[in-house]
Amino acid sequence: MVKVDGKFGVPYVAVLSVGIFNLIFCMFPFGFIIVLDVALLLASYVMVYLSAMILRHRIPEEEYIFRIPGGNGFLKVICIVPICVAIFAFFVNGSDYYAGGMIGILSGPVLYLIWRRMYGGLSRKDPEAFVKNPRTGLAVGDTRRISFLLLIVTIMNIAALFFEPWYEGWGTEDAWESGEYFDGILEAVSVDVIVGVITIVLWVMTIVCAIACIVVYLLSRKVEPSTEACRAAFRKSCEAISARHNKELEEMIVDEGIETAGAKATDK
Repeated sequence: MVKVDGKFGVPYVAVLSVGIFNLIFCMFPFGFIIVLDVALLLASYVMVYLSAMILRHRIPEEEYIFRIPGGNGFLKVICIVPICVAIFAFFVNGSDYYAGGMIGILSGPVLYLIWRRMYGGLSRKDPEAFVKNPRTGLAVGDTRRISFLLLIVTIMNIAALFFEPWYEGWGTEDAWESGEYFDGILEAVSVDVIVGVITIVLWVMTIVCAIACIVVYLLSRKVEPSTEACRAAFRKSCEAISARHNKELEEMIVDEGIETAGAKATDK
């Protein structure tokens, strides 16, 4: 993805990848693309809120860069409420979009493993700040994080197996029709076939995620260092990212100050 053309410096792999995906998805209804995109965005926002609570817990109070009125209790409230709304939205969008969103979420760890092996991640640029686990080739603690993600997905899939049939009225007079799935793409297909395929997909995802969660967790106990070492590595990487962002912010402030001073001088 980061390869560039030697003559013009164009990231041709990234451009072609985006072009191919757009060419494929432009054939789908606009509503289908929007709902699927929102499902993936909800997952990223959930991770942001979880990260905020975890970092606030792990960073010492004297090192807080900013403070939120109401303390940690209020921070948890403004993080937990959106997480609950996002999880609720996952389920009420329908079993079709739920299954599609979960497949998109699960593609994240798979692609991360592939690209981490291929390009090395941030450890290649700064191996001291972003510590690499030599036994896995990943960042320290990554297998534990992946097993936790798989656990969450497994729990949500089990809930979906009970909630979606009730919510969509499978097997009842009020059941959804074919046109209500996938924004009407499969309107000509029997609703029983659609529901059957979705059921199989949900069961397969649930079983695969549960097995993968157990396997990855047991693997993490052998290949990962102690919990304290994982937290120390995580803290070091957070400090490196924070320092980089603070440096960029300071440079922006300096540049804006220079531009403002130049504009005032011109006005005079």
